[in-house]
Amino acid sequence: MQRTTSYGTTGTNENGSGGGGGGGGTATPQHQRRPSGASSSSSFASAYETACAAMNVVPLTQVLAAGTNLDLSRVCMSSQACAALGEALKFEGNITSLDLSDTSVSDTGCSSICEALKSNNAITSLNLRGNNIRQQGAIAVAELLKNNSAVTKLSLEWNTVGLWDQGIEAMSEALTVNKSLVYLDLRNNRISPQATSNIAHAMQHNTTLTHLDLRWNNMGIIGGKALVQALKHNFSLTFLDVAGNEVPADILQAIEIAILRNREIGVTNRMCLQDQASCRMDPEKNYVWHESFQPTPLLKHNNSWTQQPRQLEQKCAGMKQDSRAEKNKNRKLQEFVKQLQEQNKGLSTQISELHSTIAEKEKQFGLQQEASRGLEKEVDQLHKTISQMERAAKAAEAETKTKLQAITGELQKTQATLSSTEKLGQQLKAQLSQEKERYEQHISEQQQQLSEAQKKEFTSMKEITSQELSQRENIVLDLQSKLNDMNAEITALQKELEAAHCNHEQAILVSKEIQAHQIQHITELQSLLARSESEGGDTKVQLAQTEAKLQNEHTEKEKVLKELELMSQYNKQTLENQAAQFAAKISAMESRLAAQEQSTLRQLASQEQANTKHIETITQQHQHSLHQEAEKYEKLLCRLEETLSAAHKLAFSEARRTAPNNTQHH
Repeated sequence: MQRTTSYGTTGTNENGSGGGGGGGGTATPQHQRRPSGASSSSSFASAYETACAAMNVVPLTQVLAAGTNLDLSRVCMSSQACAALGEALKFEGNITSLDLSDTSVSDTGCSSICEALKSNNAITSLNLRGNNIRQQGAIAVAELLKNNSAVTKLSLEWNTVGLWDQGIEAMSEALTVNKSLVYLDLRNNRISPQATSNIAHAMQHNTTLTHLDLRWNNMGIIGGKALVQALKHNFSLTFLDVAGNEVPADILQAIEIAILRNREIGVTNRMCLQDQASCRMDPEKNYVWHESFQPTPLLKHNNSWTQQPRQLEQKCAGMKQDSRAEKNKNRKLQEFVKQLQEQNKGLSTQISELHSTIAEKEKQFGLQQEASRGLEKEVDQLHKTISQMERAAKAAEAETKTKLQAITGELQKTQATLSSTEKLGQQLKAQLSQEKERYEQHISEQQQQLSEAQKKEFTSMKEITSQELSQRENIVLDLQSKLNDMNAEITALQKELEAAHCNHEQAILVSKEIQAHQIQHITELQSLLARSESEGGDTKVQLAQTEAKLQNEHTEKEKVLKELELMSQYNKQTLENQAAQFAAKISAMESRLAAQEQSTLRQLASQEQANTKHIETITQQHQHSLHQEAEKYEKLLCRLEETLSAAHKLAFSEARRTAPNNTQHH
């Protein structure tokens, strides 16, 4: 009997069943259960439209035309749009996959969607990639995993779930309780080592999750060790990727060994389940002892009893061969996976760059949308103004019609009104010409006033700048005088130093002369001693006393000289320090003066530029306003001329019509 084993590299189980379990028959998966009030696509569309109307939101065509897979990726959705979609999805039974990647739903939209999916037992795949989900959104996802048993695949890539402890703690608690989730993607979520240890603690109790992606986070050594410790108790996880987390090579190797162990356990569990199913389906292997069992059938079936061990041995040999082949396949797959991981590293960097470019483009798209909204508002305002102008034009046309009717009535009564209208037209032309001249004079006067105002502003600005420059020059002169005073003090101090040095040298010379005199005096005394040795003992005593006095005086003078030398050295050091301090102060003052001069010059230049720009803008605005007023007056003149010409034409036509009637009456 041949055995067929089918398993992938990731080891994901679509039904969400664990690795170890010896259940009997084929159970229906949880996501195939439908509520009693499941609606069709038309009812879902109507429910969505009503929810959008309640929320004052425009319905999305993607939602109205949705099948089993609702793809809203890269569709910017507000919180009201998410709330409307959640209300429609509460009891929807046809949609099995919901993709909300890169829709900017944030925490509020994620909370409304997750709250709606608590009562939905049809959706098995949920993609929330790149939506800036934070603490509140993570808590909402955790509540969904606690209360929903249909979702088997969840993607939270490119969010910030790991920045806050409460959100990741809530998700880890939900993973300990959840029994349906098989695939979880937490890439690029800034998951810290503490958050990774919380996830690892949850994985010690979870028995259904087979695919966990933790790439490009901040778990480090502590998080890697926590995952290794968790894999000692977890036997269902068959795929775990921790690339880009600064995890050492030995910890990565330990994780790979544990994952390979879990894959082998999953393969053996599948083979055991297949054997159990084959035994239930094959009647020859169903050994049931009956109460009315006779020895004659036992002899008949003796051959089958002897053949079964052989068959089992053959099956064991085939299983060993299959296991060896599978091990070779696993090795090849591991090598292939390593190659893919190396390729994925380069691809991940490219993907990160692409994500950054996509984010920038999305920002640009958002700005463009805002600009388009502003333009739409302006267009609506223009439409309103146009409608108002049309209404005003219609009213003006009605008024002109009434006036023309009145004029025609008056023309029918008398022909004399033609001359009066001509006179009035001439008067109006003369008035218009006068108004033109007045307006031109007014424009010239305003231009002269503008030029005078500009000149006044320029002169005032020049005076202000000259005053500021004079003030700055006075400040500079004051500082220069201070610098001169400081230089004079420094020169005085240097002179004092030189005088002290000269005094010190003179004292040294005096001390040397005193020493020379003392030496001469000692020699004279020695000569006197030599002479007075013959004279008597009294003179010797006197000489000894004089020698002692001279030695004492010599020691005292040496002490005084040493003190003078120390004082001179101390004075030199203090004067040198003071000179250095004065020099530093002078350099600092010079640098400050230079910086102040530069800043003042820059400020003056910027002020001049700003003033010139302001004056130019004012002149342009005045010129523009004057041109607009001139155009308005010209348009009014043209309209008046047109109305006058039309009135003349009507008057002549009515006169021609009334002329034959008058002749007939006569």
